[in-house]
Amino acid sequence: MVLHHNIMAMNAYRNYTMNANMAAKAMRRLSSGFRINGAADDPAGLAVSEKMRAQIRGLNMSAQNARHSIAMLQTAEGGLNEVHAILQRMRELANQAANGTYGDDDRALLNKEYQAIMDEISRLTSDTHYNNIKLLNGSAGGEEGPGAMGYMGLTGVTSTDASLHDARLKFNFREDEPGLFTVTLQIDGKNIDTKRVSGSATDLSFDTDGGRVTLNFGAISNLKDGVITNIRVTGANVDYSEAKGATTSDQLYFQIGANGHADQRIGMHLSNMSTENLGNKPDNKTLNLTDILTQANARDAIDVIDKATKQVSLERAGIGAQINRLEHTINNLENTAENLTAAESRIRDADMAQEMMNFMKYSILMQVGQAMMAQAANLPKMLIQMLWSM
Repeated sequence: MVLHHNIMAMNAYRNYTMNANMAAKAMRRLSSGFRINGAADDPAGLAVSEKMRAQIRGLNMSAQNARHSIAMLQTAEGGLNEVHAILQRMRELANQAANGTYGDDDRALLNKEYQAIMDEISRLTSDTHYNNIKLLNGSAGGEEGPGAMGYMGLTGVTSTDASLHDARLKFNFREDEPGLFTVTLQIDGKNIDTKRVSGSATDLSFDTDGGRVTLNFGAISNLKDGVITNIRVTGANVDYSEAKGATTSDQLYFQIGANGHADQRIGMHLSNMSTENLGNKPDNKTLNLTDILTQANARDAIDVIDKATKQVSLERAGIGAQINRLEHTINNLENTAENLTAAESRIRDADMAQEMMNFMKYSILMQVGQAMMAQAANLPKMLIQMLWSM
């Protein structure tokens, strides 16, 4: 028995401190609900958990983005629904004016309503917007696209050739690597031909059913900087030229993924539905150029309106298909977020039953440790009693 060092008390104190720390850790987990409250609890688990949290929050926000996108598309489709209704009334008026039982004065009166509701189409296409983004005048989109997926905005390029009549040509430039590009020709939204070209090329020809379409461009090597100049498209009775200082996309892009990769967004083109872009008979007569002042004009107007109605139907069908796609996207995002949340929970959340058992265990050991320290503190007293009894 020694006086200077009470080894039993030191041992009891060390075990008491260790058990107190373990009880405090169990209490912290019980009070927070997390198994990992700091990096020291599980460094690797914390890193994985934080990465999963970023993905989960990104997926939840992407689902919200998709809902907003659906709301935008529904707004656009609602505007086109009214355009359809107006076109039906215009066709009815044109059909009435084409009848020989009416005189020119009668047709003039019919034409007043015809022109008035045509003006309403122009107003609708100009004023239908979502969050100050106009949806039906062709201006939606416009995202800058240097270096990747740069769409040349060659809208309204038409041909009098039968096979390319009313075709909408679009050239898609994709930079595969510095100075090397893939150029895709689209006609009416369908890929017709794809060619790979170096940045030093100046002319590129594509074979179509209507012959050859040639794209002449300059400074394509600067596409990565967003610069393309001297655009000219010729061939198959197509003649179009344009100079651009930067590539811009004519698509709206909806962010429907947690990351910034190209496959994490959906692009959609919303066409210009103004009266200047609807109709387009072989003589290039658009809806805004029609009237029903004569029988011949009324008959021509019926044909133009039929063409315009088809265009609006195709646009509405495309919007509806995209809405359905986005609804499936939301379901997938929510399912993925749920599964990732479950996985993150297994890493980070505390098992409350297990932690309660640990807390009770270490609380009991703390009480025992306190009792042992009290006993160890009595040993010096016993020594003093022995000394006094001598």
